[in-house]
Parts: sequence; C-alpha cells; structure tokens
Amino acid sequence: MMPHRHKTRTHKGASHYLVSLNRNGVAESIEIRAADPNGLIYRYGICEFAGAYLYALEDSFGLCALEPAFRDPESALAAAKKCAAQLAQGSQSVIVRDDIWASLLMESYRQHSLDATRLHLYATGFELAVWKALAALPSGCKASYGELARLAGQKPSAARAVGSVLAKNRIALFLPCHRIIPAKGGIGAFRWGANYKEKLLQMEGTATTKNSFAGAGSGTA
Repeated sequence: MMPHRHKTRTHKGASHYLVSLNRNGVAESIEIRAADPNGLIYRYGICEFAGAYLYALEDSFGLCALEPAFRDPESALAAAKKCAAQLAQGSQSVIVRDDIWASLLMESYRQHSLDATRLHLYATGFELAVWKALAALPSGCKASYGELARLAGQKPSAARAVGSVLAKNRIALFLPCHRIIPAKGGIGAFRWGANYKEKLLQMEGTATTKNSFAGAGSGTA
C-alpha cells in the first residue's frame, strides 16, 4: 500500500485550531493558535491496529496526523517521516520517534479514555465545522453526508462539499470519517480503503446493511 502524501495547505481563510476531546473522543472545546512552526517538537510512532500498521504524529500542541491501513511497518515509517518533514516546513523543529507513545494512544482510543487529548487542525471555518461535527459522532453511530452537513450547520445539499472535506482528513479514527456512509446504503468511499472502513465499523458494532443515522432525515446523500 502506497503511503498517502500530505501537502501543507495555505488556502485563504485557513487557520490553526486546537480541538480538545473528552474521554469518548467527542470535541469539547476549540481554541485558535499562531501558525509559526518554528521550535515545535514533533513525535511520531508506529504500531499495529485493526490488523494493519498505522503511524500517529503529534506536535507540541496536539495530534496532527494518523494514517492507518499500512501493510508493513516500513511503509508506515516512511509515511510518518514524510508527513513530519512536510509539517515542520524546514524549520528548526525537533522530530523524534516514540512507538510506545503511539501504542498507548491507540490503547486509550480502544478503552475510550481520551481525556486531555487534543487535535491540531489546519482548516477554514467551514472545514472546522465539519471536523467538529464529525468528532461529535460517538462510536457505534453513523451518518450520511447530508446528515453530517446538517450537523455542521449547513444545508443537506452541502453533502458534496462535506465529502470533499472528508477526503482531506489526515487524522483517521479521531476524526471518524469511517462513520459516514451513503444514505442509500453500502459502505461508500474511504480514503484508506473500503475493506478497512468495514472492519472499523464492525469493531464498533455498527451494521452497514441498514440505516442507523445520527439524526432524522437520513434520506440525504
């Protein structure tokens, strides 16, 4: 499996946000921070999860990347190093490896004990609204793209725009885009593969053969 590439986005209106999660992974508070990457400490780690390898990457402020579904640790390691270098942008930041930290992070995810975990997001206002609504979806719950748009304060017709935001997700599981499925049924698209998406939903005890959406009006896209 080829590692995914991430480019630092500089589009107009984007800012750096810190999203604090409660123990169940639901977004509780949001603050904005300066975008200067100099002097940050980046920590990444490789571990196994759900039958594959993943890397997690955080900076001095919070978790900024997590990619699953690598077939071997070497591929995950290469992707982690590449992502860390891109985020550091050639600054004087320090980059260290800590596989124990990554394993403990995923164990906290399994055990629903994510108190004080923070996500470091770079987003526009619209993207932040989508990420916040996505982080509010509890384990075992799913939503359609139109439903997620409504939860983000948009009209259901914004489903396609919401899908475009999800395609940029670089913090899998903690921003659970695997819980977003087509209203008409089926598994739908997933950046890290439909089979892995199905496995994650099965781990959460979520059936994909029927609609069990987060709110009313699940007939949207």
